[in-house]
Amino acid sequence: MTNVFFCSKPNCDHTDIDCVSRLCYPYTFFIDDDQYYITKNIEMRDNKETFISYLNKSDVSSTKTKIVAEIDGDIISDIYLSNNTLHLIAAKYKFVDGLSTSIERWDLYQINMKNYSVKRITLNDKEGIDTYLPYGVINNKMIIYHRYYTNIINPNDYGIESNVEDYIDTENFNEFMSALSEAYRMDMIALDLASGEITYLDLPIPLLVYGNCYYYNKKTTEGSYELVSFDFITKEEKVICDLPVNYIYALNDRLYITEGNVMKSKYSDNTSVGYKENAKEFIYDLTTHELRELKATLPEKTEIKLLAEVGDYYIILHNDVRGKVTQRIGYILKEDYYNDKSKYTLVPPI
Repeated sequence: MTNVFFCSKPNCDHTDIDCVSRLCYPYTFFIDDDQYYITKNIEMRDNKETFISYLNKSDVSSTKTKIVAEIDGDIISDIYLSNNTLHLIAAKYKFVDGLSTSIERWDLYQINMKNYSVKRITLNDKEGIDTYLPYGVINNKMIIYHRYYTNIINPNDYGIESNVEDYIDTENFNEFMSALSEAYRMDMIALDLASGEITYLDLPIPLLVYGNCYYYNKKTTEGSYELVSFDFITKEEKVICDLPVNYIYALNDRLYITEGNVMKSKYSDNTSVGYKENAKEFIYDLTTHELRELKATLPEKTEIKLLAEVGDYYIILHNDVRGKVTQRIGYILKEDYYNDKSKYTLVPPI
């Protein structure tokens, strides 16, 4: 079998991230036969440096490309396509002497994918260090995590004058982190994509927003956590599994769940759920509500994520931090995925 690469670069071996046949642009997605992706650039506008992002449209070979929309800012989080409209959040950086020093504005951009008209809704136009991260869309409302601080904590005030990492495990660093923890605040909000109205949610940061449900770790009376779903339509809360969860993603009518470890913060009394070595993995069927533990093994420092299912197979994204090409597409029998993940097959990059 011969691989044919859609690449016009001379002497390209089709393994580098710059190979046009590998579709490695940020935020690549397809609508029918058209490929879309985001490019970013720092440009001079009105004699000032500014960050601009572009939505590009191309064919699969990446040879016929044109810019169809412009975003006045940087996209640093997930994007969402819903009802022929692309929704994304962008940060507008302030530049001083060539360096970005703060964020002047946060905006939600809505791009009509039929005519590429752009609508902007400003979330915050006060300069600062706030962060807005979208988690998903439920019933035409975007679920957004808003992080902010009650006051600016300057590391110089704690004797930290260079790279912060050089001060880890010092008393100065501990005092700095404790001050950050004390000043930290967060809100979960639901932004109506039609009206721009914001509703504040009495919920913690989600692990996943999928369908009508909001999945999160809920603290138990014993001090541990359990995975819970909250249905935005019925207002019903349901326990999915009675253990802390570090990672979860969805494919069609199933959730894929990885166990986590409860950790106590060094700088406050708060606890959180993080990585657990030799963690258990589960599949939860959203139709039958059955929770099934996976008996799965993978080589060290590799992971696979399910992208789609075709008949008896899963299409996978394979990650290997040790290889030259860290991400590859492959496939695996569903039964092999349940019993031994190492039985996957990778395909050449195309």
